[in-house]
Amino acid sequence: VESDDCDATSDVITITEPINALDVDYTVNNVRCNGENNGSIIITASGGTGVIKYAISPNLDQFFVTSTFTNLPPGNYDVIVQDELGCYVLFNFDITEPDPVLIAIDSDSVFPEVCEGDENGSFAIEIFGGTPPYSVSLDDPNGVYFTGAIDQTIFEFNDLPGGDHIVYVRDSEGCESEWNITFPDPVLINPLVDVAYVCVDNASTNTVTVTIDESNIDLTQFDYSLNDGPYQTSNIFYNLPPSTDNYILVRHTNGCIQSTDFFDIESYTPLSLELEFGELNEIVAIATGGSGGNQYTLNDEDYGSVNTFTITETGDYTVVVTDSSGCRAEATIFLEYIAICIPNYFTPNGDGVVDT
Repeated sequence: VESDDCDATSDVITITEPINALDVDYTVNNVRCNGENNGSIIITASGGTGVIKYAISPNLDQFFVTSTFTNLPPGNYDVIVQDELGCYVLFNFDITEPDPVLIAIDSDSVFPEVCEGDENGSFAIEIFGGTPPYSVSLDDPNGVYFTGAIDQTIFEFNDLPGGDHIVYVRDSEGCESEWNITFPDPVLINPLVDVAYVCVDNASTNTVTVTIDESNIDLTQFDYSLNDGPYQTSNIFYNLPPSTDNYILVRHTNGCIQSTDFFDIESYTPLSLELEFGELNEIVAIATGGSGGNQYTLNDEDYGSVNTFTITETGDYTVVVTDSSGCRAEATIFLEYIAICIPNYFTPNGDGVVDT
């Protein structure tokens, strides 16, 4: 440099610049599941001079040698990449998160098991958010998951027992959600029929009574139908005609209907009684009809099931027979007592007189 004020010329001063300019590339990994703080950025820097350091908002005055920043929540970030000479690159990026995995129940698809043991309950869900495709498991978070098609959002569950169920959902990133499906408890009816033959106004008739499982407390929730006839609130049917293969349907207010086993109504004729002479001084009672299991009395003395009677004096004798249903029949007979004399000695001398 020449100047009128200078008497000497300086050496040549050389001004240099880095061989390669500072260059920055980066990879952003967004938050995997909604609500997590696992976003990250990996920075790759080249060129520049010396050791390169990195700073990320909100602390842009703190520089680190590491080029990877992890555990980042969703948000907008600034990054400074700077070499030893103070050359820097400033850039901005976003960390995003997916929508949460949400589950909705199709109310029109909910059909609970109404009769215990039928296992015919069903429902359907619709899934939103997350990252498809979705995988679902029922009642077991560690069970087998079924993966739907890439665009499948509706999943159906069929052939289910009663009670509550839990649907577990995972998206393709492993993000999870669950939903509790509340079903009303099914009904265990288990109807049993008892046919009894009874006596009303001394005439045989019958009653058919249906009992149900003791787990049912509120019996007002049930009604009963004989052979698909009209339903009635009483569990007892009276005076059915003789017939075979009858059945009773028991219906709960939740729609469950179960049938008893088939049963028969036996025919019967009215109980009648006749008295006949038997052996010497003996009465024989002959009962017909009724429900069987006959019990006898003679002049009000109980003889149980014995139907033959020996008398000890002349007179009228009244026999009453009662069958198992409580029906009665009676008859009276006059019988003359015939005395018998038997010697209390014998002469076994072979003369043919009182030898035995």
